[in-house]
Amino acid sequence: MSTAAKLFVPDEGPFEPSLDDELLRSIEAELGVKLPDSYVALGRTHNGGTLAKTAHPMNVRTSWAEDHIGVHSLAAIGRSAKL
Repeated sequence: MSTAAKLFVPDEGPFEPSLDDELLRSIEAELGVKLPDSYVALGRTHNGGTLAKTAHPMNVRTSWAEDHIGVHSLAAIGRSAKL
């Protein structure tokens, strides 16, 4: 199992198909920004999904927790995912 796949809930597919260059160029043009390389690399491996771990350590207090932030899913790069 790839490192990226371990980030997500087992047996749940990604929100979108793997990212390709044509879609990436189109999305970046539409948004008017260049997406971070690490986010694009993840989109090419596993394009969005529900995270296996939802509490992520922080070294600063947040508005609702002393030592972590909650993130439940990672958005996909694409147009067909139903959120």
